[in-house]
Amino acid sequence: MKVENIRDLSGDEALNLARQGHVLSCPVCSATLKSLPEVEDKTLTMGLICPVSQSHFFVLGENESAMKEMRARMKARAER
Repeated sequence: MKVENIRDLSGDEALNLARQGHVLSCPVCSATLKSLPEVEDKTLTMGLICPVSQSHFFVLGENESAMKEMRARMKARAER
């Protein structure tokens, strides 16, 4: 797969490209970004990180339904 320039992409767009199997490079140092977790099945990628420095590039995407469920549980606990 070709290396994509991610300077103009949102974090969500970068994650979607990584999940499709594209190899992305850090916009600061051009290192190949690592997927989080590092798995063979790229559709399971939950985040991207620059191996040189997290301050260069770091994106973490969460499962939307899991986040909504967690927020509902936290709200229920706070109302007790």
